[in-house]
Amino acid sequence: MTSFPNVYENYLPEHVQPPSNRNTQEEYPPPYPSAGGDYPPPYSSVGAGQYPPYPYPSTASAQYQPYYIPAQGPTHPPTQITQRNVPHQKPARSCSPQRKTYCCVISLFLTLSALGIGAYVILRFVKDSPTGSSSSHCQAVVTRCNGISECADNSDELGCVRFSGTSSQLEVYGWQDKRWLPVCYTAWSPSLADKTCKQLGYRSSYQTQGTTGQPSSSLVVNTTKQITNIQSVLSNSLQCTTKETVSLKCIDCGKRIKTSGRIVGGVPALLGKWPWQVSLHYKSRHVCGGTIISEDWVVTAGHCFFEDEAFDPSKWKVYSGFISQRQLSGATLRYVSKITSHRSYSSDTNDYDIALMKLQKPLEFTAQVRPACLPTYNQEFPHGMACWITGFGRTKEGATSTSDILLEATVNIIGSGTCNRRRIYNGAVTQRMICAGKLSGGVDSCQGDSGGPLVCEVSGTWYLAGVTSWGHGCARINRPGVYAQVTQLSNWMFSQMEANSN
Repeated sequence: MTSFPNVYENYLPEHVQPPSNRNTQEEYPPPYPSAGGDYPPPYSSVGAGQYPPYPYPSTASAQYQPYYIPAQGPTHPPTQITQRNVPHQKPARSCSPQRKTYCCVISLFLTLSALGIGAYVILRFVKDSPTGSSSSHCQAVVTRCNGISECADNSDELGCVRFSGTSSQLEVYGWQDKRWLPVCYTAWSPSLADKTCKQLGYRSSYQTQGTTGQPSSSLVVNTTKQITNIQSVLSNSLQCTTKETVSLKCIDCGKRIKTSGRIVGGVPALLGKWPWQVSLHYKSRHVCGGTIISEDWVVTAGHCFFEDEAFDPSKWKVYSGFISQRQLSGATLRYVSKITSHRSYSSDTNDYDIALMKLQKPLEFTAQVRPACLPTYNQEFPHGMACWITGFGRTKEGATSTSDILLEATVNIIGSGTCNRRRIYNGAVTQRMICAGKLSGGVDSCQGDSGGPLVCEVSGTWYLAGVTSWGHGCARINRPGVYAQVTQLSNWMFSQMEANSN
């Protein structure tokens, strides 16, 4: 961190450094826009098209560390077939003047027919979807979240559960009403709480109780049904008989040991103060940060997987419960079994910059190793709110190495309206991003902090508000850090954890 630099732009893995015999100023653009000018162009990034596949040539001595603004994004689906890349495709015949009317009528008929058939297939395929997603492994007619798996990969029954409000109210997508509904506390039980949390990829439930409310419509537990997932035992109801709905927490999170004093701006952190912080090592070198969210899962940034080989779980190590890279022998080490990155991630816009890593062996929680809480889907972190960032990134823009010790700094949430102003990020901040920092500069994330946490304390509990993503330079004036906004991506996270719970 630069006195907490921008975790972003300089976020290229530390393993990629310019060889000493090259004039990097001339041969390669800097890892962030130049300081000149009043504002960056829309969606400015160090993404595809601006840099070579890796910012600098690979050498035996080169260190590797992903840029805050990624140099290369995750692997994309195969190239879409177009006329230009289909071999031996003949050009289409054009209508002669004599057959113009006939051709146009036939062309119009075929076009309308194709559109009609396409619309019909889409509507039948993605019926009642809370997320608008579909799968090629599904039947022709699919009803999402009705408790019956109609897709070979079970994708129609993923993403059907979420949490709402300060009480962590359980909500399930009601396939009949086609909207999210609370669950009545009547007939609810600890076993159903455990089943729901295990469905979402947790090991059990932590706390469940009734919370007072008067929903206009709700879901009730049908005890006569056999449970395969929580939605399979729920039925619609106009109201709850006891006027209580289910509050559910799947994990004891967001707590830490007591420490005295608040240290501002890029200073060493105390052991156990940020127990959810991890260091992700790629090929035995720190590359990115991450955040513990359960015994089995760590969340980080999608741009940390900057090359195809980086999606190989065997290349990674996850260290937690420590504050010095020079004392890894005392850290908790875990290997990775699976990596999943958001398929909508774009290295051009830095949108959907999030990924999950599943650990081969679950973590044992201690005072030094604990999870941060995922916020509920509608939880807000308002403009001006004081939050914290942590990481092992560089201590200033242009530094040649990352920090050996864990650094911390306090930053303020900056509303998207402000962050998207012409003189700041000029509309580049999407709904899936949140800004934090100081417009006066001096405090920010930097290269090597990518994927790490932006956490905010609410009523004594620490929530993961953002995942370090991108920025222009480190700690520059009017260039705050930009983070993946967890509230907008938690449903994707739960879906991935559920899909890979076994």
